[in-house]
Amino acid sequence: MERLIKSTFLVCGTAIGTGILALPFSSPAAGFYPSILILIIAGIFMTIAAFYMLYSTVHFTKDSDLITIAERSLGVFAKIITWITYLLLLYSLTGMYIIVGSAWFKKFFYKITTYNISTYYYNAIFTIFSATLIFYGIRAVGVFNKYITFALLLSLALIIVLGAQDINISNLDFRSTNNIFSSLPMILTAFGFSIVVPALSSYTNKDLKLLSKSIYIGSIITITLYIAWDAIGFGIVGVDGEDGLINIAKHDDQGTILIEKIQRKLGIGIVSKLAEYFAIFAVLSSLMGVATSLFHFIMDGLKLPKTKLGNIKALLISFVPPLIGVYLYPAGLVDILGFAGIFVAIILGIIPTCAYININKLYQKLSCKSLIAYITLIFFCVVIILEAINLSN
Repeated sequence: MERLIKSTFLVCGTAIGTGILALPFSSPAAGFYPSILILIIAGIFMTIAAFYMLYSTVHFTKDSDLITIAERSLGVFAKIITWITYLLLLYSLTGMYIIVGSAWFKKFFYKITTYNISTYYYNAIFTIFSATLIFYGIRAVGVFNKYITFALLLSLALIIVLGAQDINISNLDFRSTNNIFSSLPMILTAFGFSIVVPALSSYTNKDLKLLSKSIYIGSIITITLYIAWDAIGFGIVGVDGEDGLINIAKHDDQGTILIEKIQRKLGIGIVSKLAEYFAIFAVLSSLMGVATSLFHFIMDGLKLPKTKLGNIKALLISFVPPLIGVYLYPAGLVDILGFAGIFVAIILGIIPTCAYININKLYQKLSCKSLIAYITLIFFCVVIILEAINLSN
């Protein structure tokens, strides 16, 4: 039971990051119900792909990660694509979490001591703190993440409960389905929990039954909270007007502004405080999932030994490049994350789906299993096309 809780919380914590605050802005003009439809579609296909990742992972040796899956089931070209897209995505995510996490740590420390220390030091301290947890293994991460994710889910649930009674049902009316599918790539990135599946497979000794439960429970919790948060965003703030979602979407810091609008409409100061705690917990839980996945990927890709020296090498390769990016060119991390929808579709959608098809030789005969796999593959290809169209506009 303990391992199931830790695994499920790592799945939830990896998925539910600070990006949840911006979910209502993915397609505000379409209205609540079309947005929920797209959210559910994305959640279903990402969950299917997560199971493909799981089945492909347990097919190989205990500590296999996506790089081994790609190379052994799809060939050298897939391995190269996986290396490039995986490192670009996870280095950028790690760097952004370091920036955001350090900012929250600085704010928290200043409130206690009133000492205004440079952000450069906080970036290093936050990175060392995170790397230390990873160094002591996924068990240590699991214990830490269990409490952080519990606090994350609790704070988010309280925000939703406090705001639910003030939802204006008329704000949830159906509006339009024009360009609704263009939001798919952005929503897809909110379901990136399968990135941590290979590390969890190693932690649980390839316990397929336990991991299947973790993915099922974790994905249901994630989708449920996403729908509830969308209802809060649409139902309380609304779509039109100066304080509406469409107007807020024009600003850079959408999540923070949304919280401020909700606080203003509800007149409850505790919502703002809960949102502050939620943001801290979201950064920490997401970073633990992403950093653990990156560390495990590096260990597998470079075939590093599971010794102290091997762990230190993997940690340096995992954390030094994003930290350098934070110091030298933080805007570049944001630019790379602009392609996040494509990266997620490739490494968490296409690669595990193709691996699953190849491992089980589903191309040899048509069946319900092969049909679902090919529909899933087509879905992720469509997502890449949609994201390419979005980027070209």
